[in-house]
Amino acid sequence: MRYGDRLISTLHDSDACPTPARVFVPLCGKTVDLAFFAKADAVSEVVGVDGVRKALEEFAQEHTDLKLAPLEDQTDEYERLVGEKIALLKGDFFHLDEKVTNGRFDAIFDRASIVAIDPSLREEYVNVLSRLIQPGGRILLVVIERKTGTDFDMQGPPFSVPETEVRRLYENQSWVESVTLIEEEGEKGRNTPGSGMNSLYFIIQTK
Repeated sequence: MRYGDRLISTLHDSDACPTPARVFVPLCGKTVDLAFFAKADAVSEVVGVDGVRKALEEFAQEHTDLKLAPLEDQTDEYERLVGEKIALLKGDFFHLDEKVTNGRFDAIFDRASIVAIDPSLREEYVNVLSRLIQPGGRILLVVIERKTGTDFDMQGPPFSVPETEVRRLYENQSWVESVTLIEEEGEKGRNTPGSGMNSLYFIIQTK
């Protein structure tokens, strides 16, 4: 995984013996990143949430080795698929708290999650993450930025989230220590030459 070791420092170090990290993947769909984390020695559990049942069911069907199955006697508004070192929640992301997720997380992987929601919900989105991240935890954030200078950059999803917006959302939060841009990469194959669509990779360190 690209920059996975910036999110979890021992992710690719098989000789390290740290306390395994608990990882959260918001708006996960059926991303293969869930399986990657579930199989990593440096991860104790990965939890994903999505509002679309079909995506979670397809992930379970495509990764039978994780032995995902519906949890019986569910006590809240979320449907749950639980397997080996992995739990998938079907429900409203914005209603999540640490009680629903059975605790907070050492790491959050936001790959094209915030770009999928309406821009008016971004502050609320960040507030949810603040309820779920452990003190001293990290967020690996990947967003799309369109540098077109036209109204096209507000169309979506995916919506454009430029560096200035990421810093506006996170830098003044009382629980955030630092926001670091680690790479800006052109989006190969997703745009015509000169359209200016980039991927921005950030590490957000919490206090």
